[in-house]
This record gives sequence, C-alpha cells and structure tokens, in this order.
Amino acid sequence: MGVTEQGMERVVPPKEAALMLGISTSTLWVLAAEDENFPPRVQMTERRCGWRYSDLDGYIKKKTLKGVVH
Repeated sequence: MGVTEQGMERVVPPKEAALMLGISTSTLWVLAAEDENFPPRVQMTERRCGWRYSDLDGYIKKKTLKGVVH
C-alpha cells in the first residue's frame, strides 16, 4: 500500500496521516512540531507537504509496541 505502481513511495497528505494515527489534523501538527521521534515531512510543492507512508507506518508500529506488555 505504501509503494505506487511506478515503484515510488507514496507521500501521505496531512488529513490522511491524521486518520492513520487516529488524531485530528491540529493534533498532527502539534505532534510533528513537538515529538522528536515523529517522521520528517516531505515538501511536495510550496504549499503541499506530507509524510512517507513507510515512515508513518514505522512510527505507528514503534508507538504501538511501546504500549504492549510482554
């Protein structure tokens, strides 16, 4: 799902990234600014940015694993 048919990695826009994380877009911006472990943004144009799908997926997995009791 994270790689397009052309083999390029998909960049997830902010609204979709917030949905993936289960948070609001305003919380997404706060998280991106304050969490040093949050993946870096990818600037697509002057006014559009997003995050690599694999970076967000890895972030979610890392956060999920921290909450699991072994």
